[in-house]
Amino acid sequence: MHRNPRTRHSADMQTYAVYWNELDGARFAGRISLRAEFAELDGGTSDGRRLRRRIDFDDISSVRYEGGRLHVARRSGSLLRLGSVDRPGALRELGERLQILVAGG
Repeated sequence: MHRNPRTRHSADMQTYAVYWNELDGARFAGRISLRAEFAELDGGTSDGRRLRRRIDFDDISSVRYEGGRLHVARRSGSLLRLGSVDRPGALRELGERLQILVAGG
């Protein structure tokens, strides 16, 4: 069976390959998984650091696509800027799905 680069682990979770920078400037590459009530970032840096972070949809105040990045504003925490290492259009799709999930849908 051929697997899509955007892997479905279950009916209620979808995963996208992304990168992001932390406040200390470290660049992480990994994935963001959308679950029923939260998103989970899981990735690592080139020097071996690992990070897993859960972001509840209730904590997201806005999602917008601009300048080739997805900007996720959080009520508690810094602005998260995601870039895609997935297929073309994946970042816009991720933004649309996040907006729906944040709105409660």
